[in-house]
Amino acid sequence: MTAPILAAQGLSKCFGSRKVIDGVELNASRGEIVGIVGPGGAGKTVLLKLLAGLITPDEGTVHAFGNDFAGLDADQRAAVWERFGVLFQNYALFDFMTVGENIGFPLEQRRRGDEVGKGAAAAARSAEIASRVAVRLREVDLPGTQHLYPNELSGGMKKRVALARATIADADVLLYDDPTAGLDPVTSSKIFALIERLHPVRTGITVVVSHDIDRMLPVCQRFILLDKGRIRFEGDRAAADRSTDKMVRTFFDSSARLSGSDKTPIGVHRQFSSIELLSLKGGRCSPPSSLEYAPSGAQSKQGGGLRRKLRGVRSISILSDPLSEPTADEPTADEPTADEPTAASRVSR
Repeated sequence: MTAPILAAQGLSKCFGSRKVIDGVELNASRGEIVGIVGPGGAGKTVLLKLLAGLITPDEGTVHAFGNDFAGLDADQRAAVWERFGVLFQNYALFDFMTVGENIGFPLEQRRRGDEVGKGAAAAARSAEIASRVAVRLREVDLPGTQHLYPNELSGGMKKRVALARATIADADVLLYDDPTAGLDPVTSSKIFALIERLHPVRTGITVVVSHDIDRMLPVCQRFILLDKGRIRFEGDRAAADRSTDKMVRTFFDSSARLSGSDKTPIGVHRQFSSIELLSLKGGRCSPPSSLEYAPSGAQSKQGGGLRRKLRGVRSISILSDPLSEPTADEPTADEPTADEPTAASRVSR
């Protein structure tokens, strides 16, 4: 049997007192497209960064191409990272570089100094990089934007530039963190088609973290459902269809998601004793205080006497104003920042 390209064994990671990843075992073999799904705050982004060797696990190991990241020195890690392409959730674009320079950066890094400076070879290489950048920009529907800077782009445009950079070097391992977040449905479909087309089927693997289940289903061969840092389900679409787990059915059964046949919202599960409630705008909810729920169908009160009827949820902590936007330096539930390296420091190695 061929050794897996990526293998995680007994993987755990804590940020402060919170255990974000808890005993994950995962293998990804050559040719696979693996989809990772789960509610917000389940640890999907952290797991992806662990698989990429960008953060260090508290327990367990991650092997890439047979190499344990923990046993590699800086040069050896850099050599392994050359075989990775990563799309970060927060784009991680260099704000002092143009769009073209950002996308071409992985190719420039591979020149290794042997063509740096003057000469026909260096000029030819620069022309080749510019040509590849132009092609990739057309593929992500951003033709002619090479000379723009990131602060001139919308969020959706930044996402597509980040995807172009992640795939420009034809890496053996492609890791995508929410590649269609903030994109319209037509562009999202094009992005997933591009992910499938650029998949290194003969030489490597693709791992996609996304909430866009309907577009993942025809692309991914295997799925991992992460819940509270643990793998709750692993298998293909057929196995998901056979599952009797309500959470699995909620994620993978489109009719259940659309009809609301399972009344528990995604990310709010009946077994939770307390959760954080996030507004649809992404802002946190403000004191007035906390909202206490009694079990199954009982009436509940909030501060001034507002009453609601809820089923199965015991308590919800409301933390800030629903209409407020999170600040730029506020970590999201899926992206703890303690002990994490900056994206720029990793990309520039």
